[in-house]
Amino acid sequence: MKKVAAINDICGFGKCSLVADISVLSAMGIQVCPLPTGIYTAQTVYPHHQSKSNTDMIDVFTDNWSQMGESFDGIITGFLLDPVQAGKVLDFVRRFHTPGTLLLVDPIMGDEGKTYANYSAQLHALIGQLAEEADILTPNLGELFLLAGESIERSGTQEGEDLIEQTAVLARRLLNKHGKIVTVTGIRLKDADGDDLLGNLLVSHEDERLYTVAPSGGYFSGTGDLFAAALLGGILKGMRPYEAMRLAADFLKAAAESATQRGTDPRAGSDFEEHLDMLRE
Repeated sequence: MKKVAAINDICGFGKCSLVADISVLSAMGIQVCPLPTGIYTAQTVYPHHQSKSNTDMIDVFTDNWSQMGESFDGIITGFLLDPVQAGKVLDFVRRFHTPGTLLLVDPIMGDEGKTYANYSAQLHALIGQLAEEADILTPNLGELFLLAGESIERSGTQEGEDLIEQTAVLARRLLNKHGKIVTVTGIRLKDADGDDLLGNLLVSHEDERLYTVAPSGGYFSGTGDLFAAALLGGILKGMRPYEAMRLAADFLKAAAESATQRGTDPRAGSDFEEHLDMLRE
């Protein structure tokens, strides 16, 4: 059985982060070894939540797993609270990211043209170092602009073919090694009739392909975490990157449709549980 180290926080409510990683990868027949970076009573989109950092334990996990002689087929990293935490995760990656290990970095820094509250220049620099190490990067459009040295505000200034072309240009800046792929998520587009589409663009040294789906309702917590886990799981199972990206996007669409039909609170996350069978094929 393949094995993935999942480095992320865990939330009691919000169905994101480690809950998403563990659910998706386990459904795909992959063992998940969680390294929790923080514990949250609820996702931070909820008005009332409490949290406790687990930063001090990251080195303990790293040293203990190293002493155990463990290795991984994959590593996935998600939300990182601050530069101290990011530095410790970077050390973990440099110890366990061997030639036989696929590293997926989800560079969580901002969205909708704005950086998150915990963002800083120092955190940006460390996430940039993680991104250089990565075999698979899954930024949203704003995070792509940040990683490529552009202003996140500029990510909302283009549309249509110009946006796709600019996205591809910036993604290619991040292809610093052979075999690397960058999958840019949540690109807002229009079809020929003017209806909304959500695009996912895969860029590698060998390929550049766009896959679009019609949006289903509003934004649901945990979408990026679910996408990243399904993408990594698909590739580890032997799928070509574009096919894994399509699977991840279709899985999210089905989960969002179910949540929209039920009127699920978007903060609670999408109803992905009933669609996990899509990932078992």
